[in-house]
Amino acid sequence: MTTMFLFMDEKYADRAAEPDCRVTALTGVLIPTGTHAAFRKRFYEIISDILPAADGVVPAMPLIHASSLLPDAPDDDVRCRFLGSLIDLVLEFDFRVYRIGYYTTAEALSLFKTEKALIGLCFQSMLNCLESELLRSQIWPIMEIDRSPDQDKLFAGSIQNLDYYTSRLRPGSVSFNNQNLGEVLYTTKRSSYGCIVDSISYLLHIRFLRLYGKAQTAFKERLADVASKIEPAIARNEVIKFRVQN
Repeated sequence: MTTMFLFMDEKYADRAAEPDCRVTALTGVLIPTGTHAAFRKRFYEIISDILPAADGVVPAMPLIHASSLLPDAPDDDVRCRFLGSLIDLVLEFDFRVYRIGYYTTAEALSLFKTEKALIGLCFQSMLNCLESELLRSQIWPIMEIDRSPDQDKLFAGSIQNLDYYTSRLRPGSVSFNNQNLGEVLYTTKRSSYGCIVDSISYLLHIRFLRLYGKAQTAFKERLADVASKIEPAIARNEVIKFRVQN
């Protein structure tokens, strides 16, 4: 049986955006653990490519965050080349991408109260998308830690409750088959896989804005072009709108 990591990244709605662009979303990248050594080699080759240095000099490893990407890079060509190389890496190693979002409307917030709770709903929806994969693979969800009690409850807590109820109730009482679902693990911004999912999350949102005809900067239009390369890796990408009926 294959073991997989599901590295995840959340995105909160931009309250300054137009209502039809306010989206709370969770992006996950499904990564076979057996690819780690080869992936690590290729990832740091890409980093070395964007950080040229004289022989015998090794520059410090930068903290990479897509929304403020490589502030010391000489130009946007380097940034676009870097993100394009990350997508090539995803395709090369056959990683699969899942993105589940909800429009952050007044109706949604009336039901779930906070965006953090909506992120929890995105997580549950993503697990449902993985049910067929869980029949043949063991999957360990991994999230960048923010040290908040809400995050711990919505991610690790939801899996713990599922495990607990499954153990206490009669077989078949719980509709979700959690046999191959691991506990939630946490990472920090100093993660190569975290860099991958953060970058893809950012790119998919920029592509989402283009699809809806929203004006963006020239640089973001270039990133939307880069984002189109990720299409073959996408297993699920949807944004859901709540409708409250009286």
